[in-house]
Amino acid sequence: MKVAEVSGLWPWIATDGTLIIGGPDYSAAPVDSLVMNRDGTGNLLYLTKHTSIAGRYSEVTVLTQGHATSERNGVRNHKGTIKDSGFTLYRPHIQVMGDTDTDEEATTRARKLLSDSRLKALTITAVVHGVRTTGGTAWMPGQRVAVKSAIHNIDAIYFIMGREVRGGRGAPLTTTLTLKEDGIWTPDAYPKSRHKKKGKQQVPTYHSWEEIP
Repeated sequence: MKVAEVSGLWPWIATDGTLIIGGPDYSAAPVDSLVMNRDGTGNLLYLTKHTSIAGRYSEVTVLTQGHATSERNGVRNHKGTIKDSGFTLYRPHIQVMGDTDTDEEATTRARKLLSDSRLKALTITAVVHGVRTTGGTAWMPGQRVAVKSAIHNIDAIYFIMGREVRGGRGAPLTTTLTLKEDGIWTPDAYPKSRHKKKGKQQVPTYHSWEEIP
């Protein structure tokens, strides 16, 4: 988990038991549009929006140290700081961590902690008919979806972090989607290489999973 986090990635288990180390594809188009109107029309059965500043930080500073090797001495003062310009309250957070070789790695860890704090700040729960999108694709975490609700003052694209299917045996099937702010979870996944390589780069494969921890 430490190695994956430093690289901007995250490990999880797919529904078929496969261990995956990777991240989301934020360039993918939204798989569907979810709408709730004041007159009761739309394809959303239920929608709630929960916001909280508990665990939300205006800036995160990571203080780290790197152990010595046969080629270099140990370093005890690596530091990385990331600020959230969209959060107006002053709520700084300092985290002490180890096993970091550069200030850049410390900054990457700080960015991950700040992203996690933003994920906690907003949760949208949406309930829809059935288990598939309008286009026939099964709902699953990792997808992006457009949500518009005049009642909740929502009109944006969100990221599906989890799903729960209910119904069966005579009861209608519904899917409960847990939505989070788009482009926040593991924002450093698949960074551009610092070194130029000849030939075509391999396009990473994105897998589906039941729920992101």
